[in-house]
Amino acid sequence: MQDFLQPILHKAPVYGLRQGINRTGLSIGDAAELFETTDGRIGVAAQIRRRFLFLSRREQGTIGCLGPAAAALVAPLLARRGSLRVRIVGITPEHLAPDGKADLHVSVWGTLPAAAGPNGRFPLPEPAATEDPPKDSLGDSLGDSPKGGT
Repeated sequence: MQDFLQPILHKAPVYGLRQGINRTGLSIGDAAELFETTDGRIGVAAQIRRRFLFLSRREQGTIGCLGPAAAALVAPLLARRGSLRVRIVGITPEHLAPDGKADLHVSVWGTLPAAAGPNGRFPLPEPAATEDPPKDSLGDSLGDSPKGGT
């Protein structure tokens, strides 16, 4: 059976940014990962750029944490070890932000629980059964007979 990814969070803000966005080398479309922190929050990590003099290298680093509403949606999927696709979809560096604070948003896609149904949506209720129109002795509907004499 194939699992189809469904959007879980279209654009969720990341709070408590650990570093300035300018120094991380992140850009829109970069992959990220979600993990559970020791205090129960959902953390966001990505490949960030580390510089030392003229040398630069990329390593996995924590960016920040999801908010409580976003974490409540993602936590059950993270607990059951489902496949999640996390991408950075919005970045506002410090020097472009009106208040001087960097802004980062992620998008999370994943497989929904099996209770949602094969297409990832919750099943619709069955339509109510309609009664058949009354029939005469010949099996024709009373409303379908041609008008006129015999």
